[in-house]
Order: sequence, then C-alpha cells, then structure tokens
Amino acid sequence: MKHHLLTLLIGLTIAAGGCMSGAEYQPPAEPVSIPARSFMKQWSYDLNLRGERVAALYAREDVLTVQTTQNNVYIIARDSGTLRFVKDVTTRNDRLFPPVLTDQWIIFPTHTALKLYDRRTGSEETINVDVSISTPAVYGDERLYFGTDHGNGGRIIAVDPESPLSPIVWRVMTEGAMSAAPVFHTDVVYFGGQDDHVYAVSSSRGQVWAMEGSRFDARGKIEADLAIDDFALYVPVVNGVLYALDRSTGKVKWQFFGEGQLRTPPVAGQQFVFQYVPGTGLVAIDKIRGEFTRSPRWVLRDGVQFLSEDRDRVYVRTQDNQIVAVNKENGEVVFRSQRNDFRVFATNTIDSTIYAATLDGNLYAITPVLQPGQVGELVLMETELGPLASR
Repeated sequence: MKHHLLTLLIGLTIAAGGCMSGAEYQPPAEPVSIPARSFMKQWSYDLNLRGERVAALYAREDVLTVQTTQNNVYIIARDSGTLRFVKDVTTRNDRLFPPVLTDQWIIFPTHTALKLYDRRTGSEETINVDVSISTPAVYGDERLYFGTDHGNGGRIIAVDPESPLSPIVWRVMTEGAMSAAPVFHTDVVYFGGQDDHVYAVSSSRGQVWAMEGSRFDARGKIEADLAIDDFALYVPVVNGVLYALDRSTGKVKWQFFGEGQLRTPPVAGQQFVFQYVPGTGLVAIDKIRGEFTRSPRWVLRDGVQFLSEDRDRVYVRTQDNQIVAVNKENGEVVFRSQRNDFRVFATNTIDSTIYAATLDGNLYAITPVLQPGQVGELVLMETELGPLASR
C-alpha cells in the first residue's frame, strides 16, 4: 500500500507520509507552479486493492470512507489523507449501508445489524437489531433512525446505539416498503416511502404535521434519498417531481417537474438545489427565489453528479467521468479536466475539495486552483471546452 501526501501552500511544499503495516512510502512528485483554472492534488493514497474494487466514497465531517466490493471499509482523515483504520465490516453478499457518524462512533448498518467503530481507535461493537434494514440511517437526538421491511409494508425504527441489549426505542408503521435514506433536522426525522408518502416524526415519536398521519402525499413512489437544510425538506419522486416542503407544516414551498424519473438524491447547496434528471442532465434550481413551479436556473446537459462547491463555482462529474467547474449564476463551464480515469466520486457538501478514486483504489483529494501562483503537483489540466451548459 502506498501513501503520499502533499500539503500545498503558496511558495511552500510540505510532504508527509503514513502507512499501514507493510506499506511502502512513495515520495511526492516534483512540485511545479500551478496555473489558474486547473486542479491540483491535495493528497493521494493508493489502497493497492487486490481482488476487489472501490464501490463508494463518502465524505462525512472530518472522515472520508472508502467502501469496497468486498464490504471492506477504509477510514481516512479528509484533511490529510492519513489512514486511521481498515475494517472488514461484513460478508460480500450482505448489504452494507453508508456510514453514520456520532461523536464517538462510525456506524455501518448492515441487513440485520449495526457495526460500530470508535472514531479514534477503531475498536468495534455490534448491535443485532433483529429486523430487516432497508434504508440508510440518520442520527439525531442520540438516536439512530432507519427503515425496515415488514410484510407488505414497512416500519420506521428509532434505535439507541448506547443500549445494545434493548436498542429499539420505538416503531412507526408505514403502508409501503422504504428504500430512501431519511433525514433529520432539529428534533424531527423525515422518511419517504414507496407508498407515495413522506412521514414526519419527532424524536419522541410525536406527530409533527397537522395533516392526517403526519404525512404528505407525494403522488408517486419515493426511492431516492431525501435532502434537508434550514430552508426546506427536498423530496425527489419517481414520477419526476421534486418538492421543497416546509419542514414544520409539510406544505409545498415550491415544486419542479422533471422530464425523467428521479431516482438519484438531490443535493441542497448554498444557493441551489442540484438534481440529476435522466435525459436532461444536472439541473440547478434556486432554493429561495422563483415561481411556485420552478424552472431551472441552468442545466448542465453532460452533468451527472454534484461533487463540491465554493462561493462562485460548483464542481460536477460528467458522463465521461471528467470534472468540470461551472459558474453558479449562469451555468457556463469555466474549465474542465482532461483526465477521466476516475470512476468513483464522493458528494462533498462541506467544502470545495473533490474526492475521486480509480476502481483499483488510487484515491485523490483534489483542490480547484482559481488564482495563479500556487506550487504543488498538477493532476488535472484545463482543456478546450465544448457546449455543455444551457440556460
């Protein structure tokens, strides 16, 4: 396993390495002057995978999690690229959901259990929940929430991870199965179901919305993860509608009609909600300003995934796995990479760092360069632009 780290400052380059047992240190490449409108490496880590591939990347708080096709996970510090620990969470054929972070734990739900790893030491605990977990989980008010399969319907489950002998605190019945990740805000958890409804339940199992059953009728199945921020709850529906709901009342603040089925999660950015629409591309919808039935501010026809953003630009993965920098206001592509060997990317709503990996485990943290004068290792150059964005 090879690890090299390059921390980049103007006029100063500092190299630092860390490794697992048996790892081989690889010195960084010769630093060069980085031109504006390009991308440079913040750090890289070669997982040197054998017999497995990278399946997913998750950026959560100060941690980057790499999940492989064998359900091994690598826990890496986002800022430095330092490997904290590696865990074989579950068998290859088991279902492994994205990680959930608490102050103490990194929690991985599997099909029937919760695997807890201490964020600092990697020490492990297992909680068997004796239910069939069907959704990713979310954490809030010292409880973990997820959906389960239950006959012809489903259940919303609240679990106390600090009570392993009797972890389930409460259950709420739904009329259909659930696959979408819930979200939590203040003291309320929100779920979307394949029974066409969005449910709002307080952390103490109380009703939140005045409507019957504390649920909103979305008039279509909800299979993609929900999103939430201080402004609204965002609900992607398979029938092509994206709703922005008032978190307190469940009433529609605005709606967007896509021309394709919405099966990927929206991303609530600083100013816009970004939603991939099959056959259309990545659309940017103004969260605050606009008509009740929103039209996109712009559409990136070749865009498929939000990667990160800064004040003026959003960084997007294209269909051919290039990275493009897009002007937030008008959707114009400012610059793009010519490298397209990365296959797995993280969605990062924390800062502007881009996390990408090759299938065999070559992991990069990439920083956009907006002004000339920085010194470091250039990994992605600007190339000639084509007509990718439309108003």
